[in-house]
Amino acid sequence: MYLNDLYGKDVYRKQYISKFFLEKIIPWLKNSDCKKLRWQVSKWNISAIDFYKKMNVTIDETDINCNLLLV
Repeated sequence: MYLNDLYGKDVYRKQYISKFFLEKIIPWLKNSDCKKLRWQVSKWNISAIDFYKKMNVTIDETDINCNLLLV
C-alpha cells in the first residue's frame, strides 16, 4: 500500500496522532495480506525520520521526487 499525503499541521505535532494512525492501520494491512506500506518523508523532516526509525522503518535513500510545475 502506498500512503499519500500524511501531513499534520504544526499545532497538532507531538500529539502522537501519526503514531496512533500507524498503530491502527498496520494490523489492518497485515490482516489484509498486505506485504508493504510505503510513503515518503522529506530529508529536512528530521523529527519525522527519527520517529520512523524508532518504528524500525527502513529509510530508502534511493528514490527522488520529481516535480514539474505547469504554470
